[in-house]
Amino acid sequence: MDIDQSLKEQILQLVAKNEIDQVFELLAKRQFSTLDKELILLNSRYNKLKEEMRMDVISKEEANREMNRITVALVDLSSRIQQPARTGVETGVRSNKLLLYLLPVVLLLLAGGIYFFMQDRGATSSPGQQFTEIGPAPDEAGDDKLWQRTLSVNDLRAYNTYLDVYPNGKHATEAHQKIQQLGDQPYWEQVLEVRALGAYKDYLAEFPDGRFRADAEDSIRVIEAKDDLIRQDNLDFEAAARQETIAAFQQYLDQHPNGQFVGLARANIRALEAEKECFCKARTFKQVSDHTWVEFRMPRLKIGSTIKIPEGVYNKYVFPKCNRVWWTDLVFTCNPTTCQWEKVSGRYDSDALCHGGYTEHRYLVVGTK
Repeated sequence: MDIDQSLKEQILQLVAKNEIDQVFELLAKRQFSTLDKELILLNSRYNKLKEEMRMDVISKEEANREMNRITVALVDLSSRIQQPARTGVETGVRSNKLLLYLLPVVLLLLAGGIYFFMQDRGATSSPGQQFTEIGPAPDEAGDDKLWQRTLSVNDLRAYNTYLDVYPNGKHATEAHQKIQQLGDQPYWEQVLEVRALGAYKDYLAEFPDGRFRADAEDSIRVIEAKDDLIRQDNLDFEAAARQETIAAFQQYLDQHPNGQFVGLARANIRALEAEKECFCKARTFKQVSDHTWVEFRMPRLKIGSTIKIPEGVYNKYVFPKCNRVWWTDLVFTCNPTTCQWEKVSGRYDSDALCHGGYTEHRYLVVGTK
């Protein structure tokens, strides 16, 4: 239902007497919309602050900060009160009418400086008398006071509120500058949560002259340089893996001591060094006439591997056998030089005879796969 004339007159009389507490109490008896409830919550904060001041349990600095926050919230609320209702619902219309009666209260509080306050802590006046009496102040004085409160809050909402009240105020230009400076703060905080190349570039595109431009550009340079190192690291390891030699993997380690594949390169080197010398045990003894043949089953060898035949008397022939090695051109050299290898078989099994080998010998495999 609409507010009756009697309620309106009561509100105006209480405001004229600076009895703001009674205004809130009177309104609390009615049913309220969301905006009305916000006003009641602000009143609760206002009363709590007065009680803390009376009990001397809050510092003057903290009390000032809380009052500044309440003031800014009231201005923000008043700006929403002035917006016309978007629906024809009866409760919404009634709510706007109710709060329109309160709008002069809010503006007088701001213009007159009722909240920017406090007498000495030792004063014996009642809580309601601890604030400046309501009365229209010169516009310049109200402008300056609201500006000081805005600076103490120092956020986007506070500066926008100042401009709502004083769109052409003496501090309007500075307020616009502050908004521009603070406008990229939420965006930058999101960028810092991601810390990705694309996020930094998007920030610069959105705020080419933003406060964090230098930080964004530095971060982009660091990320791009790191990406270049990672790409080169990948390429160099791939090259070493294709060669699959100790020298190639060692070269990778020399070039990238802190690379992504250091552990893998070292593991490959250890494996290649282990394969470098292969100890082959006798598998088959063959007696043919006055000759004893010893067959050795060789592991899958790489070019340049050393085959070590254990010491033993094998009469005339030592018969190493490389089983199913796809080498089409395999040559064994025998040490000492007095020994001689003979290649005697074909593609899949490469058999060879060593003439004159009676002691431990090392045989070097050469050829192509």
